[in-house]
Amino acid sequence: MHEVAVLNKNGQASLKRFRGELGTNEGMNFVLRDLGASGTERVQAVCIDQFCQDHTITYIDLMKIDIQGHEYSALEGAERLIRSGRVGIIFLELNWAKNANASCAAAESIRFLEQAGYQFSRPGQRLNWGRAGDWLESVSDVVAKRVRP
Repeated sequence: MHEVAVLNKNGQASLKRFRGELGTNEGMNFVLRDLGASGTERVQAVCIDQFCQDHTITYIDLMKIDIQGHEYSALEGAERLIRSGRVGIIFLELNWAKNANASCAAAESIRFLEQAGYQFSRPGQRLNWGRAGDWLESVSDVVAKRVRP
C-alpha cells in the first residue's frame, strides 16, 4: 500500500478528510490542489505513469478510479500507459456536472478514454460494450475496455 494521492503530476496536494453526514464513511475524503486550504493535511501526489515507471510496472490489468471528481486528472497522469494499451480494464466513477455550462470531469474522462480506443459498459454480470453516448450521463459508474490495438 502506498499512502499517496493520485493526480496528473507528482508533487503535493491537500487531503480534506470528510466522513459523510453520519461521520462513518472514510471513503468520502477528497484531494484539493490548494495547498493552503484550511482543515486539510498535505500529502504526496503521484501520477500513475511515473509511479509505474519507478516501480517497474509495465501493465495494469484492472484500474479502479473513484477519487471524488479527480478521475480525469488521474487518467491524464496515466496517459502513456492508457494510450499505449497497457491498461486493460478501467472501472471509473463518473461525477457529472449538474450545471450544463460547468467543466465536467466525467465528460472529459469519457472523451479521453474513447480517443484512446476504449469502449464502455454499465457494471454488472453481463457487460455490453459500446461506444460512448448520452446513455453514459445516466450512470455513476462505468467499465471501460480498450478495444483498439
